[in-house]
Amino acid sequence: MSKFKNTYLINILMFTCLLLGSMSLLAGGHEGAASHEHKTQSPHTLSASVTLATEYLYRGVSRTNGDPAIQGSFDYAHSSGFYAGVWASSLEWNSGTNNAASLELDYYAGYTFDYYGLSYDIGYMYYMYTGQDVESSFSAPEYDYSEVYASATKTFNMDYSPTASLGVAWSPDYSVGYDDSIYINGSLSIALPMGISPYFSAGWQDLATGKGATGLDYFHYAVGASVDIGSMTLDLSWNDTGNIVGNSNDYDGVVFSISSMF
Repeated sequence: MSKFKNTYLINILMFTCLLLGSMSLLAGGHEGAASHEHKTQSPHTLSASVTLATEYLYRGVSRTNGDPAIQGSFDYAHSSGFYAGVWASSLEWNSGTNNAASLELDYYAGYTFDYYGLSYDIGYMYYMYTGQDVESSFSAPEYDYSEVYASATKTFNMDYSPTASLGVAWSPDYSVGYDDSIYINGSLSIALPMGISPYFSAGWQDLATGKGATGLDYFHYAVGASVDIGSMTLDLSWNDTGNIVGNSNDYDGVVFSISSMF
């Protein structure tokens, strides 16, 4: 997929149109989550989300240089288990250079199913970063890349419904000049009264040496809790990342977000 040459204003307009379009589709007669409560015979579901976060962390690394981010998604799901969607976030990546990226768009499709008491999710994701000036920075490594992923989740039938998950993602040609990559992650959460859900998540990223880059691997984790208040979800977490040699975006600190589903 070719690169886009977009100004910051155009990127913001694109993102705003994505969110407004998602909301209008759901409000304008398409069957969304609310209608499915009354029309359970329909196999189709449309949904959207909007999130405001104090910072955008991707696998423990800041992509907004410590600044807030606005994010959103638009998703389609079928009762067979197939799903597809797009997720977007504002960025501050390499600001002030020809390689600056101000918007991330993630396109994904996959399939979910249950087997022997576990819930599985397998799929494909394409990460696209707009704003890079390819013509004046043709020698710079590309940001865009793709991954295949799989995960397994188990919710135990006991007090507080503890839920554990384990996942893996693999890319044959990772972003910014790395070769193949593998990412292993896991999480554990419980459901407390009043909609409060404490959780712990951790991940290990391994990047192979590529052109113009050196290989590295690092570990990150998050400890936090989310709470549902009406149609909104509030999330507060402590995050820590280490061993990213020479990377100024190593992060340790608190991230707070407010999100809502439509």
